[in-house]
Amino acid sequence: LHPRVRRQRQMCIRDRINGIEFVCDSIHSDYEKHAVELAQAYEKRLPDIVDYLMPDIKEMFGITNPDVIANSLGKPSIDLDRGTLTYLEHTMDSLHIIEMEFDGIFTAFYNSCIDG
Repeated sequence: LHPRVRRQRQMCIRDRINGIEFVCDSIHSDYEKHAVELAQAYEKRLPDIVDYLMPDIKEMFGITNPDVIANSLGKPSIDLDRGTLTYLEHTMDSLHIIEMEFDGIFTAFYNSCIDG
């Protein structure tokens, strides 16, 4: 397994809301509320997530259609401790992991990367 996948699976607390996996090392008082807010906002903010990731996806996979990208990403894993959105099971290939950092309820995006 890819080291990042191994790290994700070693997280001690995992839960799913609306098909989105949420992980954290320990539960903090506001995590449950934050996870619910993120799950509720995800589909609405997906076009913005795709726009942010598009330059990297275009360079790596040659895909430029936003609908194809959105459908290919699948459901993410969200690390509440690190503020990262990770696509471990996207269908663009079987080798790479797509990850980005975010603030708030997907109000700002930073540092996207495609590792493989």
